[in-house]
Amino acid sequence: MTKERKKSVIKPAATPIVPKKRETTVETQQPKIIEEPVVKEERKRKSDFKTIRVASNADIEERKHISDRVQKGELSLAYYAVDGDKSYHYYFINKI
Repeated sequence: MTKERKKSVIKPAATPIVPKKRETTVETQQPKIIEEPVVKEERKRKSDFKTIRVASNADIEERKHISDRVQKGELSLAYYAVDGDKSYHYYFINKI
């Protein structure tokens, strides 16, 4: 009492399927806009900014002073660097 499985046969289509070509009219075509090249402003490099270096093992007074200046917006964190066993935070000076 087993059910016999029927094999499905894939038959080719009577007519081949061909994609339709879209007809474009003059109204649907967008005109080409020629733009003049935009001159980019020269970016400032890291070397153009004045920086402050603070060691991670600096006094708590010095670190507090730096964090206050960052909150006021006078400084912004530039990057963090490691030199052997010592690590440093570098800050850009925004206001003088």
